[in-house]
Amino acid sequence: MMLGRIHLSLMTLTLLMLRLVAHTNANPSINDSEGIRVMKTKLYNELITNYGPTTNRPVKNESSPVTVSMRMLADHIIEFDEPKQQVTLFCSMKLMWTDEYITWNESEYGGLTHLDIDMDEIWQPSVTLITSNSDNHLTMLQRLGHVSSTGKITWLSSIIITTSCMLDVELFPFDEQLCTIEFGPWARDRTKEDMEFFFDENEMSAQRYRQNGVWAIVKDTAQRKLRNYSGFAEPIAEIHYCFWFQRQSKTYVLSIVIPSALLSLSTMLIFLLPPESGEKISFGITNLLAMVLFQETVRSAMPPTGSPIFANYICVTVVVACTSLIFEAIVLRMYNLGDTRTVPAWLYRRCCSSMVTDSVPMDTFLNLRDRGNAIPSPKDRQPPQNDFDGLMGRQADEKQESGKECISGNLRQDKIEVNHTEHHSTLNAVRIRGTSSENAEKWKRVATWFEKNVAILLLIVVFGNMLATCLVIVIKKSKA
Repeated sequence: MMLGRIHLSLMTLTLLMLRLVAHTNANPSINDSEGIRVMKTKLYNELITNYGPTTNRPVKNESSPVTVSMRMLADHIIEFDEPKQQVTLFCSMKLMWTDEYITWNESEYGGLTHLDIDMDEIWQPSVTLITSNSDNHLTMLQRLGHVSSTGKITWLSSIIITTSCMLDVELFPFDEQLCTIEFGPWARDRTKEDMEFFFDENEMSAQRYRQNGVWAIVKDTAQRKLRNYSGFAEPIAEIHYCFWFQRQSKTYVLSIVIPSALLSLSTMLIFLLPPESGEKISFGITNLLAMVLFQETVRSAMPPTGSPIFANYICVTVVVACTSLIFEAIVLRMYNLGDTRTVPAWLYRRCCSSMVTDSVPMDTFLNLRDRGNAIPSPKDRQPPQNDFDGLMGRQADEKQESGKECISGNLRQDKIEVNHTEHHSTLNAVRIRGTSSENAEKWKRVATWFEKNVAILLLIVVFGNMLATCLVIVIKKSKA
């Protein structure tokens, strides 16, 4: 009887234990979460309480350096300020080192392998951005670190850095810029704080970079360098990240390059306008103002140092526009001189040596040439004397009539003298008009010849400027 009761009690106890185990397995999260939280709180308090000053290096052997490994990846460009030669980047920073004062036995704390800790409570590396162009040399936005039981600390945070970047804009807008970002410990040589870099698998800035439409990262590298500074017996270890930024030139080609080329060609249109239109100078000034505007646009986007090849092209185009205005003013002056000044013989011979003689107007010569007619000989090209012959003929007729009629007397004699005076005055007027018209025609021919040759010369300069600019950019781009 007694044995039966004992056996029943054992069976009941076994069933209760099995139900308890089943209940525990069915709700593991409650007990585990509560236990882990308690263990983490206990561990955190013990580590921080016994840590000591955060200024002490986390090594037990003072002769040993703290080795800090870093990895930085550029996510996107916030601003690329070319006049100030600086770039602002949004990056992902990862720092790793070992703190010998933050270790624990996992078995004593319920198997805890990792712990999150406030970075302001422990020692931090003195890594700073040496090439910084802002007040905040390096600010880690995330203040939470990840600590393992062996004391290995991983600090992952986003950062916003503004760094100097010396630009070479010679090939603008087809340029490629190299920006070197330098990190290093502040006032600690490599015997105190050493640095090295690393990249996780398949992690490169060129792969994760977000395009912004203007600049693209084509390549990025990292290297460790030792640099000597005065006041330190040992060199300081630095990590240099090199980024190659390539400008997306399509926008600049459509907005600056093509309009500039068209404006330089439109400068030549000033020579096609007739002098009588009165719009030559105003058209040239409008073109010149447009070219100066483009030059100012390019200059404002460039740093104060450096001279882009394209800026030189625009400068030459502005010079051509100014030159065309000066020569057009001279042409208009010659074209409208008329009979106010005689054409110098040497100038007329130099300008019109290939033309027909001065007694044949240019339009008459061109019309005859186009119709295929023979050019009139010099004898045939004498100016008409119809007015003079008519006057002399009428005088002779009057004399014959006066002789036949035998009219005498002082009244008739006075009439004849008056007629002689009128004849000579008319003849002189005809001669003056002929000389004035001939001199004005000469000035127009000289102006036309001068304008044509200047237009040819400036057109050669414009196309030569375009060709030289393209060749220089292509050659330098191939050598880069």
